This record gives sequence, C-alpha cells and structure tokens, in this order.
Amino acid sequence: MIENEEKALSSAYTSSNFRKHTSRNPLQRSLIGRFHARLARLIASLPVHTALDAGCGEGFVLRHLRAHLPALELHGADLDQAALAMARHLTSGVAFCRGSVYALPYAAESFELVLCTEVLEHLGEPERALAELGRVSKRYCLLTVPWEPPYSLANLLRGKNLKRWGSDAGHLQRWSTHGFARLIRAHFAVRSAGTSFPWIVVLAEKR
Repeated sequence: MIENEEKALSSAYTSSNFRKHTSRNPLQRSLIGRFHARLARLIASLPVHTALDAGCGEGFVLRHLRAHLPALELHGADLDQAALAMARHLTSGVAFCRGSVYALPYAAESFELVLCTEVLEHLGEPERALAELGRVSKRYCLLTVPWEPPYSLANLLRGKNLKRWGSDAGHLQRWSTHGFARLIRAHFAVRSAGTSFPWIVVLAEKR
C-alpha cells in the first residue's frame, strides 16, 4: 500500500532523497534496506526510549524505526517544509517539527538519542551542527555520512555525476572513515565506527 502511494507521489514530488528511497533499482533498495537495518540494530542495543532524527527529510529512517522499534518515542525535525509535509503524510506515530540542525527547537538534553543521517555532508559548518546535536542529546548520537571515496566511485561506475567525479552536487564535505571518526571525537566519545556501504556509521556518546 505504501509502495503504491510512493509511486503516485513520485511524479509530483522529486527531491533527490525521495527519489533515492523510492527507487525501483534492486541494488539501491538492498543497500538502503541494509543501512536502515544497521541503524535499527544499533538503536535496539541502547538503553533509550526517546529519539530525535535531526534533518529527517521525508522521514524514511523514522518510518523504518517505527516499524521495527515500536516502543521508541520518535521525533523528527527538518527545515524543508515540503519534506516535512511528506514525512507527516507517509509516517504515523512520529512528532514532527520544523527546525534547522544549527538551531533545533528543543531544550537541552531533550532526547536520549539524536540521529543525524546523510545531513552533515550538505553543511558548510558541520562542527556547529555537531555542537547543536550534542546540546539536545542526553547521551547518544548516531551519525552517518557518505563513505568517500567509495561513495563517489560507485556513482562513477553507474554513470552518475560524471562531471563532478561522482560527487553529488549538494555535498560540501567529503570524509573517509578515519576522517569522520576524527571529527566526531572532537565532540563526543566514539562507541563504534563502521560502514554500511556506501555510508559511514558512527555511534557516539557524550563525554
């Protein structure tokens, strides 16, 4: 039912994130499915009851978490009003709010876990965003970005973004696994750092 609704909406709503998550390409769907499953497993291992997805976009991560971790109290924030409207339309049981990852509309330590997936690479000031994520987190942050250079190389191999050597137009930052972990260690204690191709996944904890 949801898949049919996504198909109907895709002709009228065409953000790159929406297209990626509703693609019919079996390889892309498999990679995204593994990525979402990795996030859910990590979160399930933590003693948390409240979570915020900062920069939630159309809510695809939140929809997966709602289905697989139904006891978790979920919140989503994004600055894009159209993305939030789509998230509210496609995902129930989540409290959505408009807000920037630079200035989230929540009090300090409002959530036991704060997620930020595929957002930091789009920012001119990622460290400022990390400070804000830490402000609203009571304990944990779960952070993901594209894994470079494999992410761009994978784009090149399928003929995407050839003029930019595979890099997406909106990506202002590029990190290797070691480079991203080093960035996160400047703000948090890193509990685990790994990959779910083609993304880096870091679970961090406030010091």
